[in-house]
Amino acid sequence: MGGGIFVMGATGENPKRVSDVGFNPAWSPDGKSIVYTTSTVQNPYARNDIGQLWRLNLETRERLRLDTSVLNDPEGLDGRNSDAVEPAWSPDGSRIVYWTVQDGQRDICIISADGGNRIQLTDDRATDWNPIWIDGGSAIVFLSDRGGQIGLWSIEINETGQAMSDPHPFMPSTAKVVEVAASHDGSRLVIADQRTDDSIEKILFDPIAEAFVGKPKTIYSTSGSIALPNLSQDGEWLVFFDGPPTEDIYVMKSDGSSRRRLTDSPHKDRGPVWMPDAQSLLYYSNKEGQYKIFEMRRDGTGDRVLIDMQQAESVHSPRPSNSGAKLLVSTFSNTYMFERTGDEFRQNPSFPDDLIAGATGMNWSPDDSHLISQKRHESGIFAVYLYNLETQTNTVLRWPNEEPIQYGQQIAWIDADRFIGRDFRRQSVYIYNTKTNEAKVIESPFEGPQGFMSTKQGTELFVQRPDLDSELWLLELGKN
Repeated sequence: MGGGIFVMGATGENPKRVSDVGFNPAWSPDGKSIVYTTSTVQNPYARNDIGQLWRLNLETRERLRLDTSVLNDPEGLDGRNSDAVEPAWSPDGSRIVYWTVQDGQRDICIISADGGNRIQLTDDRATDWNPIWIDGGSAIVFLSDRGGQIGLWSIEINETGQAMSDPHPFMPSTAKVVEVAASHDGSRLVIADQRTDDSIEKILFDPIAEAFVGKPKTIYSTSGSIALPNLSQDGEWLVFFDGPPTEDIYVMKSDGSSRRRLTDSPHKDRGPVWMPDAQSLLYYSNKEGQYKIFEMRRDGTGDRVLIDMQQAESVHSPRPSNSGAKLLVSTFSNTYMFERTGDEFRQNPSFPDDLIAGATGMNWSPDDSHLISQKRHESGIFAVYLYNLETQTNTVLRWPNEEPIQYGQQIAWIDADRFIGRDFRRQSVYIYNTKTNEAKVIESPFEGPQGFMSTKQGTELFVQRPDLDSELWLLELGKN
């Protein structure tokens, strides 16, 4: 039936589409309207676009965009500071709570149900998300990593929406809480927790037959998270950062040996990638305020700021070309090209960033002629795009039935013309040939989500595989 938002009977009967777009819809107390956002949240630590809040009257189908902008912000409603996701309507119908990303921070905000009158409840470096109302609207519970691990926190508020307390722990937890939802009256909560065991495996690959060879071998596993591992061009080194809340950078040999922690701080050190010679690496961090691009040697020495956008947006996700002559970096709204001059990189102001603005997961082809990335498609999914640097065109890649290929974690180039990836919606591994513009599903020994990395010859693949174990809990407030 396609994407969008649907309503149906309590037992699943008579589903009807009420909006072609939207995520995380929340009912008004009278059941006549919903509020939704235009941005989905797969990972609160890795947001890719700016969400808008819309209110929809289910009877008249009238839509109203809600004003979530910061007071006196010169960019106004369409600025990057108006981001808003995961809304929840207050029990009395007067207010909506949500969370936002602003200069790299994830904070909780409240607005009027008609928009405007924004009140920011949290304003610090902790990552806060998934807010809900409890106790008839007198308090808000939300997820946060402010206690050293992800858990439930709460804030008491008054009848005007102002905070009456500092954030404080709501309940103890021995597992990582990943989502929470409240009953209509706020008297019961459903809590989802998750335990993660991540691993990196290596498997042989035949690029001619386009087939996996033999069985995968685990080279490293952990009871925590492995985030965005990156393989050096020579296939000898891996770098990654661990999952929240620590977010520190590690390097190791590609056989799993010589693992070393390079950063150890309360700040968020993310997205490390190798420079072509594997002697140094780039990453982004908020250790100096807003996010900047840093460079350091493989042994952790020589740490320095490489890219600082000054008063512009926080910058993230560095992507050096395979030759090392160019560097792409991203912000929430733009993609910028930098070119090497000696030991520094200088911005190329003529780069046509509008075509790949909002793109993430960028990956240079081996000859540096193309870029693979993910970007939100008009259908609402994050689709795979191919950007041609010579012709300056950005094309969505499709299956034979013209359905866009949906991005699903990391993509790896096998050679200058082909790459391997996994379609999130189809749950299938594929090879895409950029010369013939054809996608081909291949048999895979892996189940579940996975991201790929490839050696230069395309004969070995390194695969990141999360192993998740989740449970649901029902909590009745006021009862033991």
